[in-house]
Amino acid sequence: MRKFGAMFVVLLVALGLVGATYAVWTDTVKVSGTVSTGTFDVKFTDVECDEVDYATIGAYVDGDNAVVNIQNAYPGLEVSCTFTVENAGTVPAKAISLSYTPNPLPNYVTVTGIPQSLTLNPGEYQDITVTLTFDSDNTPEEALFTYEVTVKFQQAT
Repeated sequence: MRKFGAMFVVLLVALGLVGATYAVWTDTVKVSGTVSTGTFDVKFTDVECDEVDYATIGAYVDGDNAVVNIQNAYPGLEVSCTFTVENAGTVPAKAISLSYTPNPLPNYVTVTGIPQSLTLNPGEYQDITVTLTFDSDNTPEEALFTYEVTVKFQQAT
C-alpha cells in the first residue's frame, strides 16, 4: 500500500508540473457603441403656378402634398406649376414610381413635366415644372374631376 501512496504522490506532483507548464494568460477585448438611424423625409416646400386668363388657380402645400385646384378650365388651357421638392432627411432619396388617379386621366387632360427619375441628396432641393393641358377639341363643358399624381420615393443607397 505504501508503494501505491508514494506513486500517487509522484503522479500528483507530475500532473501539477505538467499543468503549470501549460498555463497561459488570457484577456478579453470588446467592441461596443451605439447606432443611430437616419431619417427619410421627402416633401414639397413650395408651389407656384403661372397666372392664366379666365381661369382661377389655387395652389398650396399641405404636408407631403401639393394641391392645385383649377376653376373655370376651358379647351386649350395650359396651366404650368413649379413645385419645389426637398429631401429633408439624412439619406439620399430617389423617385421609383409614378402613378395617376384616375388611371388613365380623362382623355382631355395631359400632364407633362413629371420626371421619371429623380435623385435628391440630403438637404437638396429640386424645382419641377408640371403642365396640365386641356385638349382643344375634347374638353367638355361643366365637367368636374378630381386627380392625383403620386411620385413614390425610396432611399437611394
